[in-house]
Amino acid sequence: MTGLSLYLLAIAVGLTAGTTSGLLGIGGGVILIPLMTALLKFDFRHAVTASLIIIIPTALSGVIAHLYHASASHNPFPHWGLVIIIILGSIAGAQLGSHLCHWLDVSLLKKIFAVLLVITAVKLFIQS
Repeated sequence: MTGLSLYLLAIAVGLTAGTTSGLLGIGGGVILIPLMTALLKFDFRHAVTASLIIIIPTALSGVIAHLYHASASHNPFPHWGLVIIIILGSIAGAQLGSHLCHWLDVSLLKKIFAVLLVITAVKLFIQS
């Protein structure tokens, strides 16, 4: 697949990830990696890299929209301290994960990713 159809498919992947991210707070790896590897034929490690790049503006856009709606309803976000602690841990974890991603075999990475998706899906299903 090349040309215009590839770009249209990439737009569809982006819209799906962005909508899911804004709606459910997910999207980075959970949505983008499977879509990029299956539909756009990205190598797994390149899909991981791309999803990390893509999630930055996606997350910021979602945060701005959620904070705007919270301020409009006079319901401010109360957990800033915990969020900052999680950010610091996430930054350190992202560095560790990036190094491990290039050290571990791709087939093992895919299995780890699949197990995490299944665990998350089962947990969500049971809690709903």
